[in-house]
Amino acid sequence: MSGLYILTSNLRYDLGEMNPLMSLEVMVWCLCGGLILGALGSYFTRRDASLLVNKLITDGIHTPEKAVTLEEAGFASNLPLRLSLRAGKPLRRMLLCVNEGDFPTKKCGFIRRFFNGEREIVQTDLKTARFYLPEEMKYRAETRYNVKNVTPLDLILSVAILIAAGFVAIYAAPKLVDLLGGFLSSFSS
Repeated sequence: MSGLYILTSNLRYDLGEMNPLMSLEVMVWCLCGGLILGALGSYFTRRDASLLVNKLITDGIHTPEKAVTLEEAGFASNLPLRLSLRAGKPLRRMLLCVNEGDFPTKKCGFIRRFFNGEREIVQTDLKTARFYLPEEMKYRAETRYNVKNVTPLDLILSVAILIAAGFVAIYAAPKLVDLLGGFLSSFSS
């Protein structure tokens, strides 16, 4: 209990008393900024992956003979989609690459070896890689990358709610920390 009391009694939330980089306000806004950037990145990556999945399904590209490159599918310069097709990403596990054996491999780092057990990963050249969506992965890909229910208005509302939560955290958290500090000091005395 005393360790938590020391933590709450040393936490300051105004810019005048301590280093401005460690204030509660800066930490809350950095957290909100990170969550907003994550929401934006997730929305655009999911939207672009949905476009590719829908294209593969509508064009009937579900066998190795019908596989297409990103350029043939019309997504050659799409950066979020290219990032989601890297080794180990969920979209990359759903789409199969016909010419994967033609690409060089590299040794995995310690963390990937520890968690996934992978020793080497294929360095896929996305300019020449030919992808297809197998029939058994069709339903899974459709449900995972369905963006019909997510609109830009939902994204804007999420960002607004995060900003409102940041304001609440800045103005309510100091009072809660003082209340918690008083509560813990009553136990220690």
